[in-house]
Amino acid sequence: MPVDPDIATNIAKGTRSGRGNARQGVAYGWHRYRGPKPPKGTTHRYVFTVYAVNGELDLGGMTTLRRLRKAMRGKVLGIGRVEGLFE
Repeated sequence: MPVDPDIATNIAKGTRSGRGNARQGVAYGWHRYRGPKPPKGTTHRYVFTVYAVNGELDLGGMTTLRRLRKAMRGKVLGIGRVEGLFE
């Protein structure tokens, strides 16, 4: 599926996890965003991916990436990606 660079422009500024259709799942065993923590002394690449899906996914706050991908199967309309380097 092609990556659409404009797909993320439809998310309202200030949207928080759990508000509206936004949800935050579990990563690295934590249910919160912990920010970038690049290895010391190296440049680290970060990739943020946003998916547009054709309907609401019935997933709770403790959803893992694996469960999210399974729930999105056949429902993805577009994908947006932002990549950056952090030193």
